[in-house]
Amino acid sequence: MFFDVIKNKLIIKYNGFTFKPRQISQLYDWGFLKNTEERYLFIDENIEVILPKLLNYFNKSKVEYTISHSCSLLVEKISAKKDRFDKLLENGKNFKNGKFNKKDYNNHLEFLSNNISRELKDHQKKASYHLYLVGNGANFSIPGSGKTTVVLSIYEKLRLQNKVNNLFVVGPPSCFGPWKDEFLIVLGRKPNANILAGGNIYQRKSEYYKSDKVSELYLTTFQTLLRDQEQVCFF
Repeated sequence: MFFDVIKNKLIIKYNGFTFKPRQISQLYDWGFLKNTEERYLFIDENIEVILPKLLNYFNKSKVEYTISHSCSLLVEKISAKKDRFDKLLENGKNFKNGKFNKKDYNNHLEFLSNNISRELKDHQKKASYHLYLVGNGANFSIPGSGKTTVVLSIYEKLRLQNKVNNLFVVGPPSCFGPWKDEFLIVLGRKPNANILAGGNIYQRKSEYYKSDKVSELYLTTFQTLLRDQEQVCFF
């Protein structure tokens, strides 16, 4: 059996190999499709998620297989991404457990003091640094706890580091005004905001393909995101 990656497709060439019923069932459950004429199975979605599962599954089943060079490169890429994620996760856990670089934390507090117009509360400063450490975050604090302030503080730090250049906010229409207001209060400047919700559908969708005049703050609704999913992914 031979695994290959060709043009964003994960392919299993099985000429001469007979799958067991449970193996076929598992592959179909993952979304593999069958090409009867050339005797191979393929999948073209969630490749980076499926490939590790596929290799682990057949390793446990003690099935011999070989992989192509392109497949090997993808395995290395997936492994490197996992290592980076594990490191970020460790950084976040260490900070929550009080094990962190005090000098770096103090530098972060100094950044907040010098660059953020609103003075953050102690719990917001910690949440801000934690979000910066892990790179991706989810904050489920109660309303009024300052989640927007925390996000804006990290946005500003990443912007000044030339790592990001805008915010894309998804929420109910009622949040649009507060986001623009908070942006001004927290960062001390009025954002160049663009609301991508409602209005002329063709005009709205054309915004996703503009290469110039990029706004700093984009606001859209859950419903619009659902309708414009392909365009938003491109954007």
